[in-house]
Amino acid sequence: MNNNSTGLTAVLGEMDRLGTQSIEVPEWNTADGEPFFVYWKPLSLEQVAKYVGKKAKDANARIICDHATTEDGAKLFSPSDFLKVSKSGHFKTINRIASAIIGEPEEEEEGEEPPLD
Repeated sequence: MNNNSTGLTAVLGEMDRLGTQSIEVPEWNTADGEPFFVYWKPLSLEQVAKYVGKKAKDANARIICDHATTEDGAKLFSPSDFLKVSKSGHFKTINRIASAIIGEPEEEEEGEEPPLD
C-alpha cells in the first residue's frame, strides 16, 4: 500500500473512530437538577464550510439545530426551532455548544491556567 492510499484510509476512517461526541450544558440542567448533555457526530470539512461566512448568531443556532442530538441520536431541535434558538438562546451557551460541535477548542475561563504539555 502506498502512502497516498494509507493517508486516504486514515482520513476516511477517522469519523468512525471519533464516534459520538458530547458536551455537558449545565445551563440547561433539568428542573430536578439532572445534567443536560448535547451529543453530535463529528462534522466533515464540507459540513463545517456551509456555516463559514454567516453571522455568528445565525451560524451557531443553525449548527445546533442541524446537529445536536440526544444520546440515542434523536434530534434535539426541529428545523423550525432555528429562529427561537437564534432569538432566545444565550449567546455564550449557544456559542460554546456550536464551537464544540464544529471542533473548535473551548476557550479557557478567565484565571484558568493552560494545561502543561
